[in-house]
Amino acid sequence: AASFTTWNPNTIGQAAMLAVFAAGVGWIVFPKSPASRFLWFSLSMGFALTPALVFVRGTSVSIIVGYVLFLCLARSWKWVPVFLVVFFAVFVYLQSSNRELVAGATQVNLATGEGLSDRFDRWNEAIRAIRAAPLLGQGFGQELNYLINQGSEGVAHNAYLSVWIELGIGGLALLLAVIYQFVAVGFALYRRPQFQLCGALVLALMAAACLDSLALPTMYWEKLPTISLSIAVALAGICERNDLETAPQRARALEMEPLPQQS
Repeated sequence: AASFTTWNPNTIGQAAMLAVFAAGVGWIVFPKSPASRFLWFSLSMGFALTPALVFVRGTSVSIIVGYVLFLCLARSWKWVPVFLVVFFAVFVYLQSSNRELVAGATQVNLATGEGLSDRFDRWNEAIRAIRAAPLLGQGFGQELNYLINQGSEGVAHNAYLSVWIELGIGGLALLLAVIYQFVAVGFALYRRPQFQLCGALVLALMAAACLDSLALPTMYWEKLPTISLSIAVALAGICERNDLETAPQRARALEMEPLPQQS
């Protein structure tokens, strides 16, 4: 029951990110017929538009960036304008149906933080907690206790700040190292023609998750994003297994090729 009575909007946004990524896996894995591609593209587009329908602004922007990045890396240029036109049509529909809500959601002042759901106040309190123990952190699981005392509802709403608060600079370095590993694997897959789409999907997921983590604890112990990353690990493992299985065949094919004749 994905409604406000059971999930908050941020959780719906994270579920949509997982669903978009899963639809991308289906787009790659299942037969490449026009009907199959249209089905998975339609599903992924519907899931991508879900956060916008419930006004999850940060996750909507993150998914759009990741979605367009995947289409560009996959060289599916014709689908980029289709996706953007559909998204614009949804925005026009929302504006016509609830003009005041859309106006309030789109009025953001980056200088003062107005319109960002008190994110600036939360980040300021998080920075104070970091300054108190920048090297070792406040301790694992202590973000809630520390920020409640600071009047920030216990959440920094930034994965990088949350890690730094609890685990110090070493924990932040570890998180960045994990992100680097995912990105490196994505690029390694993308450089191989047979795994190019898988690499593009991993890179798109990481772009969306890292961007979303700037305003939410997405990359830090959130369940649904962790499932997405687990699927990315499985996808990379499947590619590696297939590569190992086809390596002997490629070696035999190279041995059977005639050597070039010297003039």
